[in-house]
Amino acid sequence: MLDNDSDRLPPAVRRIVTSLRMAGWASVWAQGVLAIVSTFVLIFASAVLNFSSTPNPEVARDNPGAGIGFFFAIIGLLLLYGGGCWAFFYTRLSRKLRTVEGRDRPKPSDVIKATKIGIILNLVGMLSSLLGSGAWTGSLIGKTFFQGNQSFILQGVEQTIQAGDIWVVQAIFLILLAHYAGLLASLVLVQTMGQQ
Repeated sequence: MLDNDSDRLPPAVRRIVTSLRMAGWASVWAQGVLAIVSTFVLIFASAVLNFSSTPNPEVARDNPGAGIGFFFAIIGLLLLYGGGCWAFFYTRLSRKLRTVEGRDRPKPSDVIKATKIGIILNLVGMLSSLLGSGAWTGSLIGKTFFQGNQSFILQGVEQTIQAGDIWVVQAIFLILLAHYAGLLASLVLVQTMGQQ
């Protein structure tokens, strides 16, 4: 809740303070929970798929989409953690805006700059996750072609779709969903700041 000093703030500042606090906490929780779940899913999938101890270098060479897809998924996940931390910054900015004295209060340009950074973090995270999703999906499509025709299966290359492959797809979907939640929170803040 807003404290008694906040009652003396101009209505526009009060509205922005409330929006920053609510959007910040909603985004922290959405991004935080989905980031943690995605992390565990990716760890479990990588253990099942056994990326780190591939005995045959042909596997990575013949299926580069899987490695690139996983790389972009990890980048998207790291940006998701950054977006969650930035959403927490929104809540701290809300607290600073509640000060009654104008000289201690952040400028409107500071709030706009913070919102732009949040939007950029989530857009770059979404782009990385989409690239990872595309590469991983391409890898799965390639595996489906090889599954039907045994004569094309290369010696020592695993071309069957495994449960871990689908878990990576699920993790990337959760990462995209979390970035969308963070982007939505930032856009709500932009709309609130644009109101007269």
